[in-house]
Amino acid sequence: MYFQISEVIVWPRRTDRAPRRVKFTSGDVNVISGVSKTGKSAIIPIIDYCLGSDKCAIPSGVIRERSSWFGVIVDTAHGKFLLSRREPGDQFSTDDMHFRPIQNEAEDHLERPEKSYNRSAIVETLNDWSGLSRFSFDPTTKSGFKSRASFRDLMAFCFQPQNIIANQAVLFYKADSYEHREKLKTIFSYAIGALTPELISDKWQLEELEKQLRKKQQEHAAVTRALENRKNELQSLFFRAIELGLLSPTTTFPTQFNRLVDLLSPLGKISALDAVASDASLAKMAEQIRILQAKDTEVAARLNKLNRRRNDMKRLQDSVTIADHALGVQRDRLSLANWMTEQASTEGECPVCHGPMHEITGELKRLTSALGAIESALDEHDRSSPVFDKEFFDVSTQINETTEELRHIRDLMKRLDSDHKDAREARYKVQNIDRFLGSLESTLNALGKDTEETKLASEMRVLERDIGRLRAKVSDDAINHLTQEKLRPINGDISTLIADTDAEWKTAPVELSLQDLTVKIDRGRRKDALWELGSGANWLAYHVATSLALQKHFLREDEGNLQSPVPGFLILDQPSQVYFPRRLSDEETIDDELKDKDKQAVRGLFTLLDREVGAAKGRLQVIVLEHVADNVWGDLPHTHGVEERWEHLKLIPDDWAI
Repeated sequence: MYFQISEVIVWPRRTDRAPRRVKFTSGDVNVISGVSKTGKSAIIPIIDYCLGSDKCAIPSGVIRERSSWFGVIVDTAHGKFLLSRREPGDQFSTDDMHFRPIQNEAEDHLERPEKSYNRSAIVETLNDWSGLSRFSFDPTTKSGFKSRASFRDLMAFCFQPQNIIANQAVLFYKADSYEHREKLKTIFSYAIGALTPELISDKWQLEELEKQLRKKQQEHAAVTRALENRKNELQSLFFRAIELGLLSPTTTFPTQFNRLVDLLSPLGKISALDAVASDASLAKMAEQIRILQAKDTEVAARLNKLNRRRNDMKRLQDSVTIADHALGVQRDRLSLANWMTEQASTEGECPVCHGPMHEITGELKRLTSALGAIESALDEHDRSSPVFDKEFFDVSTQINETTEELRHIRDLMKRLDSDHKDAREARYKVQNIDRFLGSLESTLNALGKDTEETKLASEMRVLERDIGRLRAKVSDDAINHLTQEKLRPINGDISTLIADTDAEWKTAPVELSLQDLTVKIDRGRRKDALWELGSGANWLAYHVATSLALQKHFLREDEGNLQSPVPGFLILDQPSQVYFPRRLSDEETIDDELKDKDKQAVRGLFTLLDREVGAAKGRLQVIVLEHVADNVWGDLPHTHGVEERWEHLKLIPDDWAI
């Protein structure tokens, strides 16, 4: 993926100082050269922090104490963007971030940022730019190691900090922690293009199809059990049909199940009355019984409805009686108002308050008005009461008549039952035949589920076919095969690149082991892992060769149908450290002290970086943070110093002191 570092910015805490801007060139080898304690090794953690790392690894002390925000301008296929993040203070990190496009980098004054995004939103944007799958690697587990790939995981291929670049035990950035190491093992096949987003999607589809298949299998088993039970019931119904006279006693039991169904199916179309129609007296009695039973049901339902209506009317009548009593009490209390009104026409005094009667005329009018309203309500009820009483009487009469009608029907049924043995037998037979026909109908209908069983079996076959196809695509063996196919050219590139380094075994084939996250050198009799080799020069050589080989592979993936999700930049921190002590590199006499052979080895390393960057034609950027001066790495076509040698010039200027 085209994604390179255009600029690193640090904003001071002091508002009277301009931000520190370190600019890089896309598609080149950019070298920051300088002495110790000038801030070179802070470049990787600053970039990592601004690209959404969960913790802030920027060195504490001067850099953190004098800075308020850190930022990076990235050059991407979507344009240039500023990603900046607040200095976390006493916290391990902060999620406060700023994100915006850069229209004109040269004219942008880069004012102090304000929070506009949080870290998770920025990481999600970077995930989208990388085209990462939104599915986790394993739909059956919630393990963090199997969670979806993140842009953050890909930084393992972009950074080689000082503690990693010549480390015999750790080949990749942050792989010295168990969590990052296990996650890197998970995503490696994905990063190199063996496990594609389509294959991850197929894994999830496979899991969903397997769930559907399990559900269909359970449904199929239930339907099959039900059909088997119904078949057994149908065999029992055959002998019951003979017992009830619906089949001739001489009928032979069919040996084939379909013949049994054909034999019993016509019986489901007859009625119980048809079954006893051969005996005229039984048929007549059966018909009488059926009519009386239907009439009993109808009259009982009507009686129940009338009883409910009468009960409702009783409750209403009780409510009216209570209301009448309350109104009567109020009328009795207010009747005194009429007498006092008569007294008010005289010149006497009020018998209650002993005042003049003419002074309480208004109050008396209001009382007599209320009395009139109550008497009107009582009169209204007196007028409606006869209508209600008539309705209540009619309902009671209907209940008595209906009760008598129901009693008559049941007496008739009882007499028929007691007086006629044949009638009892007819009724018993009709009831048994009714039950038989009901069971037969239910069983025959259930046997119709045979088509459901056939449908489920067909659906299961389709699912099993699709599952088999997907299992073949996403099996461990298939993914391992694809991974080895992708690793073959990578291993070839490592072996080719190592020949141009200062490694001890330049011609020995090299293979990248994803299980151990290291390289193994095939020396004929055995394969030695990186940690089994001696010499920091060997460790450095295999780190650089492996990082370059992977970047070459990612660029090849970009040329194909799939875009590699890995950013096209690589940052190396002090690769020359294995050839001479740091104290020596800070002295002016470095050229006199540095052995010619070691100097040639460092020069050869820069020559290799320069060649590979040139071959990438602008799609790969390398940033080297070094002690050695340009007399070692200068005069290469694609390599240049970012700024003058950092000595008096530093990442954090001295005048930022608070």
